[in-house]
Amino acid sequence: MAPGVAATDAATVGQLESAFSSQTQTNNNQATFNQAIQSQTAENRRISSTGIAIVAAAAALPGLEAGKQFGIGAAVGTFDGRSAIAVGLVARITQALQVKLHVGTGHNGKVAAGAGGMWSW
Repeated sequence: MAPGVAATDAATVGQLESAFSSQTQTNNNQATFNQAIQSQTAENRRISSTGIAIVAAAAALPGLEAGKQFGIGAAVGTFDGRSAIAVGLVARITQALQVKLHVGTGHNGKVAAGAGGMWSW
């Protein structure tokens, strides 16, 4: 029996096996792709959670006490099972102007830094 070619022809076992084999390969390729996407999504979550932990640590750094000119501090933060540490330096430039610098790091070795100033009256 010849392989079917028209819409009303019957398919041969060989044609069906070929179609099933092709579909199985497509399914396997899709499963591999899905696993890669899931792995990348998990890695992105770990990285972003570490970043949030660094920001939480930096936000926990205490402010400069009244009447003081300089201060240095350390703080820790955590988010979504990730933790981080930050250190900061604050300087009162004038009675009305303060500057603050901080740097933090977490599990994956990523580093975040920030700087800010406040002028008050």
